[in-house]
Amino acid sequence: MKPAANTPPARPVPVTAGVVKDQDFAISRVGLGTVQAYNTVTVKVRVDGEVQKIAFREGQDVRVGDVMAQIDPRPYQAQLHQAEADKARDEALLANTKLILSVTASSWSRSTPLARASILRKRWPHSIKPRSRMIRR
Repeated sequence: MKPAANTPPARPVPVTAGVVKDQDFAISRVGLGTVQAYNTVTVKVRVDGEVQKIAFREGQDVRVGDVMAQIDPRPYQAQLHQAEADKARDEALLANTKLILSVTASSWSRSTPLARASILRKRWPHSIKPRSRMIRR
């Protein structure tokens, strides 16, 4: 194609030379858009309580078994101590009741029917009956 008759001639483009270097350079682009995560998860708690410490930062990668939050352990420690005390009480009650039954059984096997009625009245006090109901629960 021929240039139009009224256009001025093209000016030459200046060219400079430089030394070639191997270096990093930033590439950035500006634009509008939406970013979405590849994966999302829902965290479900197993216990209720006051959170004392958060052990992760937003955006941090976490794995199965990682501690994410620390909950106040005091209410659960109190429940544990109460359950241990209840167990010790129930074991002592069971041991006491077994002892009473063994003594009663040995006396029972050596006695006559009239003596058996007396053993029941003397050795099986009324206060033991409610306790024996507690053992069955």
